[in-house]
Amino acid sequence: MSILSTRDLSKSFGGIAAVDGVDFSVKEREIRGIIGPNGAGKTTLVSLLSGRIRPDSGRIIYRGVDITGSPSWKRVRLGIAYTFQITSVYPGLTVYENAAIGAQMRARQESASRWARVRESHVEEISRECLRLTGLESSWHKPAGELAYGHQRLLEIAIGLALDPPLLILDEPTQGLSESEIEEFIRLVGHIRVRKTIILIEHNMPLVMALADRITVMDQGRVLAEDDPARIRQDRRVQEAYLGE
Repeated sequence: MSILSTRDLSKSFGGIAAVDGVDFSVKEREIRGIIGPNGAGKTTLVSLLSGRIRPDSGRIIYRGVDITGSPSWKRVRLGIAYTFQITSVYPGLTVYENAAIGAQMRARQESASRWARVRESHVEEISRECLRLTGLESSWHKPAGELAYGHQRLLEIAIGLALDPPLLILDEPTQGLSESEIEEFIRLVGHIRVRKTIILIEHNMPLVMALADRITVMDQGRVLAEDDPARIRQDRRVQEAYLGE
């Protein structure tokens, strides 16, 4: 069953089509990789999905509901979390406080009537679990701005996880990560993939090929190919456009 789909989705900037008539569908609990050369439209597509920008035309359907005109904060409440290509954490707050922002939103949504009773214990439980999953539990007391860039990327994922979204959109999540941190990221995805749908935009081809159930290849704002990793690797069009001969 599809959790998210688009129909003829389009977005142009200055007359240039960044996303051009894209039909896209992701199943529940699928890991979908999105790849393509720079300027292919990947980040614009996921910005449309998350509500950061609005399409010029087309539709976006989430769990049977048309969310095309919904702002990003409403999509977060519906269960769509998005991590930015450029790291976006609160540098003046501690690592724990950053994770707690997502945890507080989740606690409020779960039951407003229970908020006063659960806000400390429940928020702390959620926050520490998400920091543990991302390998940041030992840094909980540090200002987020003092973390290495790669750890800030992981903290942003922790904030997203704290919301407990059914759909998690990760835009270049391993950018700036060390080899050991990438291994931690792979471990994290392996842990959460059994209960979440993940859309993964990533230039690390071995990572995408290893993690994704299916891969969508974009080129010049359109879907060039869509298949499982083995067939994508063998697709001549993909080789010519992106992977190389």
